[in-house]
Amino acid sequence: MENAHPKYLKVYREDERSGAAIDPQTLPSWRNVTRSFLDLTGWLLRFVPGEGEGRGDVPVRAAGSGRTLGHLRLDPVDPKSHEQEDIQRLQALVEAAAEMLGELLVTHEALSEREAELATAIPVTPHPEESRQLAARLEAVLRSGAVAVGCQAAGLYVLDDGTTELKLRAAWGLPRAKLAEPPRVLKGALADLEAMLGHAVVLETAALVEQWRSPEPYASAVCLPVATPTNILGTMWVYSDIERSFDEHDTGILEVVSGRLAAELEREVALQTAVQSERLRREFQSATRFQRGQLPTIAPLLDGWEFAGWTNQGEGLGGDFHDWFCLPQGKVAIAVGDVETRRMEAALTQTALRTAIRSHAHYVQHTGKLLERVNLTLWTGSAGDQIASAFVGMLDPQSG
Repeated sequence: MENAHPKYLKVYREDERSGAAIDPQTLPSWRNVTRSFLDLTGWLLRFVPGEGEGRGDVPVRAAGSGRTLGHLRLDPVDPKSHEQEDIQRLQALVEAAAEMLGELLVTHEALSEREAELATAIPVTPHPEESRQLAARLEAVLRSGAVAVGCQAAGLYVLDDGTTELKLRAAWGLPRAKLAEPPRVLKGALADLEAMLGHAVVLETAALVEQWRSPEPYASAVCLPVATPTNILGTMWVYSDIERSFDEHDTGILEVVSGRLAAELEREVALQTAVQSERLRREFQSATRFQRGQLPTIAPLLDGWEFAGWTNQGEGLGGDFHDWFCLPQGKVAIAVGDVETRRMEAALTQTALRTAIRSHAHYVQHTGKLLERVNLTLWTGSAGDQIASAFVGMLDPQSG
């Protein structure tokens, strides 16, 4: 009996995702412009997406980049009542309208992108059992996809940071011990490499499964990419116990499933990033408050003298400081300093510099020698790549 399965590899190319263009007719301001243009001139001003075909089409370009967004075309309401001279007289007006429309469309695109960015600023509170729930969601997605196309197992293989290996991270229908197996080397994984190019690789016979290096020895299988619009995350495999064919409907379902897996992984990455960013933000605010609290707020009470100081860090946390403190002999030490690095590194160096000045000032009364001791302390206690400027003065209230 002749084998009903073809002896060649099926590859389905996935359509590239692209952002939806804005239709000017959905913008009330542009509808008012075209309506007024028609009332005044008797011509219909139409926006045509893509490349212009007519000789009189005027390109609509994005302001700044010059990217062509479409074209404006003049259509007469009554073709018999208009001559070629009418089009020439209206050409300048159409060109001005095209320039205005380009700016309007770019503004709306920027608004849409900005609103999408602001949507990521929502408060993030992870569930205490987020890891367990993620594993359950991935397994449920794999199960639903495999069952939908009549397969008995499925697995999600994720790339490592070096993009050299694929590790099984979630599975349905496979033994749990498979999750503990070492990762597969990407080099030589023919089906995975082909899938990462954006294809659905269909292996309908056991011979093709072996030839294309399937991770599991099933009778037939399908490999699809798991990717976001900007990153390849790995591959998804679905396995069947029998040799069978997969049509475009089956691969369409599996592409939706792989997209759902990519969304789950991207959501988890975004959640972890948001949690880490929030933790760092709180630590940064705490360090900023601590550094601000180290600046002197109570001035020495000396007749005939007033002390005041103000320091503003450009980024909240930095290496600028001012200080004053009383010495045992009745003198007052005054210090102003600036560290040439930024943020956390500058704050740590500033603290070390300020502490060194306070420590040495209690037994070194000469400002030049004091700064020499401070410089030696910082030099021997660091890698030598920290640069700071400092001024130190000694005030004797008796002599002035």
